[in-house]
Amino acid sequence: GRRRTYVPEERRSSVLESAHGPAHASVERTERDLIESSLWWPKMGKDVLLFVRSCPGCARHSASKSALRPRRELQPTLSSIPEETERFSSVAIDHCGPLAGTSGAVVLLMVDMVTGWLEATVVTNGGGSSACTVTTIWGIDPLSLKSYAPVIR
Repeated sequence: GRRRTYVPEERRSSVLESAHGPAHASVERTERDLIESSLWWPKMGKDVLLFVRSCPGCARHSASKSALRPRRELQPTLSSIPEETERFSSVAIDHCGPLAGTSGAVVLLMVDMVTGWLEATVVTNGGGSSACTVTTIWGIDPLSLKSYAPVIR
């Protein structure tokens, strides 16, 4: 087999930072570059995964890409088309996260189905209490909301 250079624990962070680089290489690319450089340490793949997933730059880029291109196409149904004409009378609410580098913070998203107004707020958790707090700030009765997220129901 091929000889590899062992990377001591105190050097791994700087090696990961260098391999991930300013281009913010993916998990696969970062790990491949380390292997091609003949570097190795126990559980290297796990460390690469954790490093890339906790990269603030990658999290910002991923969030902006997700906002521009939803993971699945939304299929409107008759029940999802609002009959209301008053703003905030029909609100869709969901959350995404947890955000990298936080202790479980998520982004709470609310869309007014009548006007298309989008509100995005970082909250400490994706639970119903956060949704209630944010909705009441905007004068929305939290009891009138319908959510498909089990934690908000």
